Parts: sequence; structure tokens; C-alpha cells
Amino acid sequence: MENKTFWFPHDSNARSDERITKLRIKHGNEGYGIYWCLVELLRDATAMRRQCDWDALAYEIRCDASLVQSIVCAFGLFTRSKSGTEFWSESLLRRQSKMLETSEKNRANAQKRWVGKNATALPPHSDRIATAMHSTVQDSTVHNKQDSTREKEADKPPRPKFIPPNFHEICDECKNEIEANKFLDYYEANGWRVGRNPLKDWKAALRNWMRRRGEFQTQKKSSASAAKLDPMQATMDSIARGDPLKNKQRYNDLLTLNTGG
Repeated sequence: MENKTFWFPHDSNARSDERITKLRIKHGNEGYGIYWCLVELLRDATAMRRQCDWDALAYEIRCDASLVQSIVCAFGLFTRSKSGTEFWSESLLRRQSKMLETSEKNRANAQKRWVGKNATALPPHSDRIATAMHSTVQDSTVHNKQDSTREKEADKPPRPKFIPPNFHEICDECKNEIEANKFLDYYEANGWRVGRNPLKDWKAALRNWMRRRGEFQTQKKSSASAAKLDPMQATMDSIARGDPLKNKQRYNDLLTLNTGG
């Protein structure tokens, strides 16, 4: 059976850390031992994180739930998610990441030494440990990023609910009752949407509506002016755009009439 027990570095002077000292002053060596039990549980957990279920943790360690909660929350030895549902050890994550980096380098060096030899003869134990550590640290990194993203989204103020304007609000904004009615009828008919997306800012949509109306009117006036200036040419062009065989006689008759020939 494959051994899935992992290890982590442990400083010989960890008991002298300021936070550990405060822990030992309050809870004695019992609290110090429970702290390391919690670190061991984190190392074996998926992504090296555990739920803040004090009763379950206390049962695993065989101690009081309030003591576990105090050790996790009161001394700055662990980090808790913003929602308060999970905790982890930043120190453990840093140490495991460094171990992973060293393990990867050692594995790469071993593979170089075995180039040209039987690759299956490489000792599998170090590879298994390196792979398992890599997966655990990656899971933890992804988990932390997801937590950070969720917390950022939670900090964003909620988007105000869209309230459709009434006729008087539209009219006050554009100062044109006719266009206000057209705008209201159009967007009420399509459910106040722009394409497939719900409308977010009706005032911006109204400004765009009025701007396009001005452009359309300018284009329409330009076309009408051109037709007034040269109606004969416009008629001849219209005939010329049809079937040349059918319109040839009409085109020639009109051209003769126009030139006085």
C-alpha cells in the first residue's frame, strides 16, 4: 500500500515565537500541542484548509472546542476567510511552496543524471511526494484566488435596479413630446432591452436616440434637396438603374425631351 503521509519543516525554536509565547502563557503546553495538531490536520487536508467546525476539530484532537477556537482565532497564528468558515496557515503554505520548489529542482537534476539510462529505474518515492505536494499547493493557491475574487465581488456596491421612466421624465430630458412618445413606445414594446441585454441607462439611450434622429433628418433633407435641384437627372438615374433593354426607349425619349431635340 502506498504511503500517503507527508511531512513539513518545523523550526526548532518555534516555541520562542512571540505569538506562540502568548499562546503558551494562556493555555500552557497543552495549547502548544494542540496548535501543532491543528497544523498537522491542515497539512493533510485538501488545499491545506479546514472548516471552522470547532466541535469536529476538538473531537479529532480530543480536547475542548472552546480551546480550539481560541487557538485558531486569538493569536494570529492562522488566517480565516472573510466569511469565517475556513482557516489555514500562511506559514505552512510558504514552507510547502518552498519545499515543492526544492523537490522539483531535485527531480529535474535526477532526471538529467539518468539521461540515456532506464527511466523506469528512477526511485518512484520522491516523484510521488513531489507530485502530491505540487497538487496540494496548486489547489491551495487556486482556492485562495477564488476566495479573493469572491471577497472583491462582495465588496462591490449592488447595482441599482433599473426602473423604466415615464413619459414626463423622458419629455423633461429630451424636451420633445413627439420623440418622447416614440422612445417610450419603442422600448416598452421590446421590454427595455438593447439587443439581448437589459437596458441599464435610459438617459444615455435617449441621448443616442435623439442624436441618430438628427443625423437621419440631415440625411433626409440632403436627399430631398438633391432631388429638387435636378429632378430630371434623378428620374433618368432611376430609369437607368432598371433593365437597360426595357428602359432604353423611355430613357432616349426622356433625353430627347430634356435637350429639346
